[in-house]
Amino acid sequence: MAQTTIADVPAEDPLAMGRVYRRRDLHRRFGGNQQAGIVPCRDEGVVLLFHTAEPSQQFYSDGLDDDGIYWYSGEGTRGDMTWTAANRAVRDHTADGCELLLFERVQRREGLWQYANKMRYVAHKTESRKDRRGGMRKAILFALLPARS
Repeated sequence: MAQTTIADVPAEDPLAMGRVYRRRDLHRRFGGNQQAGIVPCRDEGVVLLFHTAEPSQQFYSDGLDDDGIYWYSGEGTRGDMTWTAANRAVRDHTADGCELLLFERVQRREGLWQYANKMRYVAHKTESRKDRRGGMRKAILFALLPARS
């Protein structure tokens, strides 16, 4: 298996799409909650979105659909999802002047994440989904598309 090249997080310049970064280094620059999947970082005007395909997290079912829309689950692992500050940050990112930066997990050990794309919110929906405990709940799903340059 090839070794993953880990990039340094630039102090001010934009992140490079496709590069792999350590999550702790992303948080050194941007701040925010180091465990959350949705991380508003108002100081730099970004919202970091972290997605993993790990089986233990698949009650979220995030990813691309056949129309090219990336469906990203809102914040919350148990019970109905609500309009928390993190969920509002995704929905309102354009009005708030923030960018959505999507990361995909590369490796749990060392906290490695690949910068997948800059996204934009286009809509949301709610649907019944299972939560972490297997109970049904109302889930918020964000429809995201790549941001226009």
